[in-house]
Amino acid sequence: MMVSNSTRDNNQLKYLAELEEVLKTLELSKNEEVYTSYLTPFPVPENTEPDSDIEVRQQSSIRKYRVSKTTDFDLRGKVTTCEDFDIRGCSKMQLPNKTFVKLKKYEIIKYQHENIYKFDENNLTGEILYANVILKSARLFSKREIELRDVNNRIFVLYFDSSKDARAFIENDKMSQYIGSDNKSTITKALLRLLGKRASREMLEKKGIYQNEPIFGNTLSNLFAVEYYVPRFILKTMGLIELPENICSVGIYRTSGNLATIQKIRFEVDKGRLDILDNYVRDPDVLTGCLKLFFRELREPLIPCRTCESLLNIMGK
Repeated sequence: MMVSNSTRDNNQLKYLAELEEVLKTLELSKNEEVYTSYLTPFPVPENTEPDSDIEVRQQSSIRKYRVSKTTDFDLRGKVTTCEDFDIRGCSKMQLPNKTFVKLKKYEIIKYQHENIYKFDENNLTGEILYANVILKSARLFSKREIELRDVNNRIFVLYFDSSKDARAFIENDKMSQYIGSDNKSTITKALLRLLGKRASREMLEKKGIYQNEPIFGNTLSNLFAVEYYVPRFILKTMGLIELPENICSVGIYRTSGNLATIQKIRFEVDKGRLDILDNYVRDPDVLTGCLKLFFRELREPLIPCRTCESLLNIMGK
């Protein structure tokens, strides 16, 4: 099969046109800017030196050699950063090297900036006794001796003039972080002294904080002042107990009633609701239990102590 020359020429022209189009595309892409995504270095100013007229003042509370914040705590959660305090009433102090430092009346011991000083209160001058002391614990060694221990297990013994001064120092709020299990007895004594100062019941009654119940737990003189000579509670309870179907009960006044029910009746009667007794008309043991509870809870016996003493004197004559 023969292909004509005209068809072959057309194909060549078409191929040349496509090739020319491709070349133009390549030429245009060569002149375009290519953007790539890459990380540029962080910009750094040219002048990195600080201004000479700016002065940075370091705080006095900051240590000279800073340590990590986690080193301020030990594994038991105790804070190793120490709080400054004064030691008064101390006559002498024993240092870890077994030497004694005697103090005069106007001299005290100061623990400041993790150093131990002997301070003269008259001249306001101080002398360093021991440096770089980070306290760990404090305990009452005896009545007038207190033992201080630092993180390096160095022991400082304080000798006080009196046991009162030693207790005042160990019970100070600033020493609470150093008190361990050895001083539990001291804390217990402090709590007992605090609890021992509670006001008595008579004092609370005089101040009106504690008041008697209206019926139960009262005195007959108070009941007579607001009611009849015989309280209405007794009259109503006795009337229900002496009903024919109740007075013949076996073991009356001996058998105990339900204590929960008796307490419920007590609270209702104190509120003035005597009608609650009618709900237990067929339970004489509960009624007798309420009556016995009334006499048992009286603040004074039926025969007052003064009357009893007078009767005994009459019988003696």
